[in-house]
Amino acid sequence: MAKISFIVLHYKDFAVTQKCVDSILRLKNFNNNNVLIIDNASNNDSGEKLKKEYQENKNIDVIILNESNGFSKANNLGYKFCQERYNPDIYVFTNNDVIFSQKEFIIELERSYYEDEFDILGPDILDVNTSTHVNPMPLSIPTLDEAKKYLKESEYKLKHPYYSCFLETSREKISDLKRRVNNVLKLKKRSEQWKSKHEDVYLWGACIIFGKKFFQKRELPFYPETFFYHEEQILLYNAKRMGMRVLYNPCLSVLHQHGVATKSAFDKIIQRKKFQWQNNCAGTKVYIRMLEKDGE
Repeated sequence: MAKISFIVLHYKDFAVTQKCVDSILRLKNFNNNNVLIIDNASNNDSGEKLKKEYQENKNIDVIILNESNGFSKANNLGYKFCQERYNPDIYVFTNNDVIFSQKEFIIELERSYYEDEFDILGPDILDVNTSTHVNPMPLSIPTLDEAKKYLKESEYKLKHPYYSCFLETSREKISDLKRRVNNVLKLKKRSEQWKSKHEDVYLWGACIIFGKKFFQKRELPFYPETFFYHEEQILLYNAKRMGMRVLYNPCLSVLHQHGVATKSAFDKIIQRKKFQWQNNCAGTKVYIRMLEKDGE
């Protein structure tokens, strides 16, 4: 039987994280596994509340960070903690706004671990807000020219935040309305990609899984220079270069309350958008440097 560590990145919203962790605890065959909650410097006592909530559960650890380490560094710290304390076969990195609703998740994960021998695995992620199956993402690894173009667009948005925020939120509302109409009238056939296994695909970072053999080739799961955003494309880029097996498996499924984690951190839309654009710029610059160094 494979040992599994669930690493949950928490920020400020106690109720959202509690819902995620409790869904993990209800999974079949959980008893021999563990959950690590990483409070990414919430500074609102929610980390302490989580410690108190789960202090009697020997399968749960809570780490409270003094300063925000972003997505990559915080998860890397979580990996090191679990590797040293539990030495699991499988690491499940998840946002706190993910719900593990599939009771047989651990059973299916163990089966895939032994049968598929993956390095990186992505489950079926259903966005509950849009009823969309996010994985596998219909994206390819950006070229150097594409990354530079994207960087310019993000820099423009930062220079004109209110205008850009108005445009983005308007487009999002229109897209959401179109999607709802299409769903009701069945005007647009949905992609069926999510129903079958795929290799070498772009995986959504809300819930991403690493097998133990990944760490025979790389020291850490995530590239530490990014703070938020672009972790997935850097991960896939490096995995392809190193000949790793990246797999999407629909036999595993989770629910994602997309945007809940980010919204809980910011009261105003403009603040949230600026945060996204700033970190998109920073992450894209890291990716561009990587491509230029490799001569891509």
